[in-house]
Amino acid sequence: MKRVKIWAGILLALFVLNCSKDELHPYKQNVIGTWRLFEYGISPGSGYFVTEISEKPPQLLTFTKRGELIRQGTQAQMEYFFDGYNRYRLVSKQRGISLVFSKKGKDDSEYRYRLSTQNDTLTILPYCAEGCHFGFVRVGEK
Repeated sequence: MKRVKIWAGILLALFVLNCSKDELHPYKQNVIGTWRLFEYGISPGSGYFVTEISEKPPQLLTFTKRGELIRQGTQAQMEYFFDGYNRYRLVSKQRGISLVFSKKGKDDSEYRYRLSTQNDTLTILPYCAEGCHFGFVRVGEK
């Protein structure tokens, strides 16, 4: 009986560790901090247009270590894509890294966006019919 409990504990531990493999803890370190929106790109069906966003007033997203998302600013596309979402997590799928936004304590809705980081630049790729992106530059500490 004692051996059964030990094996059950080992199997449970392996199951839990395997489930958490989906989370990208090292990659999260690249995302934590405050980011300022500097451009927004969209394809309305013909061509791809990129709009530069002024530094003032700053349009910011802050990703905390505890998985909180804080949005500051009133830029229209930021409000549309990020309004009401105050939690995030990163997951790895076959298609790459996804940023999952959710609403803490409100409802169960989640939105998954693809993302990439390179040096101090963060690119978030929402799912748009013809393609779009948000370009951010780091302004807060890692």
